Amino acid sequence: MKKVILTAVFAVAGMAGVMAQGQSQNEPCTGCTADRFDYCQSKVTVSLANTLKMNCDNCDDMHACANSITDWANGITLGEAQFSIAATDDYDVYMGSTTNNMPKVGGSGSLPLSILKAKVTSNLLGAPSSIVGTYGVSGPVAQRSGYTSATAGSKIIQNAPPSLLQKTAKVAFSTGPLPVNTPSGDYAVNIVFAAILQ
Repeated sequence: MKKVILTAVFAVAGMAGVMAQGQSQNEPCTGCTADRFDYCQSKVTVSLANTLKMNCDNCDDMHACANSITDWANGITLGEAQFSIAATDDYDVYMGSTTNNMPKVGGSGSLPLSILKAKVTSNLLGAPSSIVGTYGVSGPVAQRSGYTSATAGSKIIQNAPPSLLQKTAKVAFSTGPLPVNTPSGDYAVNIVFAAILQ
């Protein structure tokens, strides 16, 4: 009886050993896992500040001589200024002078600014921009910089649309009749063109 029991115990132990060996060889490990992906993030911010750029393409000194009775009676043509503008938003264009009159160069006296006339002769700034009108030069318009905007002077073009390409406009200058008894000499004033975002 003892012999039979021992044989059975060895047989059971041998089967358990074979089963244990079979499990470790044939079944995959299911007790561990690993991340298949991971991530991180970074915030990206784009800050926009509307801006414009204005160039004087042909703003050379304009000069003409009134040397006949006809010139004095009818006025004289002084020339034409051209400027170009690129902007990221709608804008208006103003024009004015740096002083309230036209002082005599190198002497005393002045001409009234009201004799100076300006007219937009070409507006290629794009639709729906429009020319405000024909006008005298009102002054002064301050030369502005930074974040300020001009409010003085005459608005000469309004509602110009944004464009990243430079668009042009031209303004012609002339005088009305010149006042008699004005001493001979040169009378000058600086004209400022200012493009202002709306």
